[in-house]
Amino acid sequence: MEQKQELIKQYKENEQEIKKINNSLDELREKNRKETYNLQYKIYYDRIRALQDERDKKINELNKQLKEKENTKEQEREKLEGVIIKIQRIIKFLKTKKKDIVINENDVKYYDRYNTKDKKPLEWLGYLYSDEFLKIKLLIAENDKPKNKYSLIVYGKCIFTDDIIKFPYSYGINLNDNYNGLNLKILIKDTSTIEELKKYLEKNKDKILKEKIEEYKEIKKEYLNTLEDYKIEDFKELFKVECSCGFFLLNKNSYSLDYNNKNKPLCPKCKGVLKERK
Repeated sequence: MEQKQELIKQYKENEQEIKKINNSLDELREKNRKETYNLQYKIYYDRIRALQDERDKKINELNKQLKEKENTKEQEREKLEGVIIKIQRIIKFLKTKKKDIVINENDVKYYDRYNTKDKKPLEWLGYLYSDEFLKIKLLIAENDKPKNKYSLIVYGKCIFTDDIIKFPYSYGINLNDNYNGLNLKILIKDTSTIEELKKYLEKNKDKILKEKIEEYKEIKKEYLNTLEDYKIEDFKELFKVECSCGFFLLNKNSYSLDYNNKNKPLCPKCKGVLKERK
């Protein structure tokens, strides 16, 4: 009996002691919280904020100085690049070969996957513009829209590549041109009847692609003047790699080349080994 009473007594005493310890822990934690808060937001906050402001000011100043130096260097580079860009453009013109430009109307058809039995045949309306280096033709095709089901479309082909002049090209036109080298394809207008399109064309033909055609005419002048004033051989000493077949590069890294088993670059035209200049 005494043993049981002793256990009960010990339980009650321990329970009180544990309560005291828990209270003591709560007091310690509360004291720590207040002291931590005091350190964080009263004693050191202003000092830390001042240091952060000082740090940010110095970082911003460094970034400002870098930007100014970058701008200066970029301006210096642009001045130097002017001649390089000019020569690169001259060489692009010299590498652009004169060739016959033909838009074969028979190459342009409705896609086979569409039901074409009931569609009206394509109606070609002649040239919007034509010279030896650029030809642009107009045509009317039936589209798949429930309304405004006739489309006025422009097709064009030019000897100049996109890096000389970029013509608009739409992939949303449901006509198959058999990848025949067209670099201009654009929808001009949809109407409900073919007659409406023809009336629109009568009034607006001179406005269609007017700015782009004017841009082309200026480039054509530049091209012809370049052919009169320069030839490829004038810039031979600038070639970084060249081949006996006539292929060359000003910058080896500007073209993805194949290599033989001796790690020599191969000409993409004739597969001969390219001569590299140091």
